[in-house]
Amino acid sequence: MATAIETTKLPTIAKTASWVERRIHSALSEERARTNLKKFGRLALSQIGKCERSLWAGINGELAERVIDGRIHVLFDLGNAIEGHIVNLLRKADFEVQDVDPETGEQFRITGFGEKVSGRLDGLIRFKRSQHITDDWALLEVKSANAKKFEELLTVGRYADWNAVYGDQVQIYMGRKNLSQALVVVECKDDSRLYVEIIDFDPERFRDLWTKAERIVNATVAPERPAAAKSQYCGFCKWCDNNKWCWGPMVGVSFDD
Repeated sequence: MATAIETTKLPTIAKTASWVERRIHSALSEERARTNLKKFGRLALSQIGKCERSLWAGINGELAERVIDGRIHVLFDLGNAIEGHIVNLLRKADFEVQDVDPETGEQFRITGFGEKVSGRLDGLIRFKRSQHITDDWALLEVKSANAKKFEELLTVGRYADWNAVYGDQVQIYMGRKNLSQALVVVECKDDSRLYVEIIDFDPERFRDLWTKAERIVNATVAPERPAAAKSQYCGFCKWCDNNKWCWGPMVGVSFDD
């Protein structure tokens, strides 16, 4: 008696399309390059807490030495998307939020020294029925962090101690917008936990930061390294975008015409 011939069914092979990811990476890289070109010669106030020497280098044509790969560009883009996500959540919770300047139709912008310095706000927020904050507009600042960094924030328990650059950013933004308080919201990208803190304006810290910005944009030569810069490989300098430039032998050398 004849038997049917059994055939082996081959497993289906997934049609991966890594070229799509590469195309996304390329698009984000080009977009960031265009954005950086627009910022050329201008000090970003969001970075004012960083090393004065490195900030001076950035606005005087020294390109960042570290190459940012496509995955990091995607992470940056995700961070921008989280800003809108948090704004929507706050509105659903009945907070009044402005993330667009009604006069321009774009993000709120702050400038100074003939637009040699600039910054963009995530938004403004007004609270209702809260004993911890004034009824006036407050600065809204949104950040995101992976689980490890988020746990560090919870352990430290204070936004400015967790990241001093972030802390200085909200102080200089509050000062330039004449705001007495800020609300910072940090979302954990791994599990959507939220850390929320109210920060009061520190006039003395703002004055120090604004004076620092003025020094940087008006300096004709690179500022001296800060005291914390012990060597090219110390913790303060190790991850700097201008490490090789800063410690190079030709920095600060001038030539006669």
